[in-house]
Amino acid sequence: CRTVHVSSGINAEWPLRPGKLKMRFLIIALFLVYTSVAENIMCYQTAEKNATMCPDPAEGAAAPTKCFGPSFSVLGGVTNSTYGCGECPTDAAKDACVTCDGAADSACNPEIITADNYECYDYSYNAEKGVFAIQKDPITCHRKNGTDVHCNKPGVNATETYTSNDKGCGPCTNTTAGVCVACDETRCNSAVTVTAFLLPLAALLYTLF
Repeated sequence: CRTVHVSSGINAEWPLRPGKLKMRFLIIALFLVYTSVAENIMCYQTAEKNATMCPDPAEGAAAPTKCFGPSFSVLGGVTNSTYGCGECPTDAAKDACVTCDGAADSACNPEIITADNYECYDYSYNAEKGVFAIQKDPITCHRKNGTDVHCNKPGVNATETYTSNDKGCGPCTNTTAGVCVACDETRCNSAVTVTAFLLPLAALLYTLF
């Protein structure tokens, strides 16, 4: 084969031998694979008290692709689960931990900040009197910072199968006209009881013992 002088001053053989050509393709492929490996993801981590890059995995282990953190509910608030990289800890209580798909530029599991709690009333259907009766004691409702206060209660079109969404906390989930009524102040759903089947309104305080 002949030697060709290139502008860089490095001698290159052309055409390349089949073995060398395969080797160069292999080197290029490995380089592309190496450069395409995803960066470490960023997660909010309890130990760091901040959103930081996840540490490099142990030798032979796969890099985490998910972040985990505590779950939140309007009735229970924030669970006591920790924050971190990867899947939920094996000792996490059921439904106390949730995961999300990680990214290199931001944490998908930001710290959950809560606002002041508020209260709403729950209702239960009293078959004997044919009404939805308000419970004596209000329910403590939780909310994330930046979210509004909402309570809900059965409307005039609610039937005996109706159940208050989250025991009266939060907005209505049933969008059928007249089935659910929502309001936006603490204890705002403490009106007189609402009858089912369009019966006249009745006032009934129902206490569970």
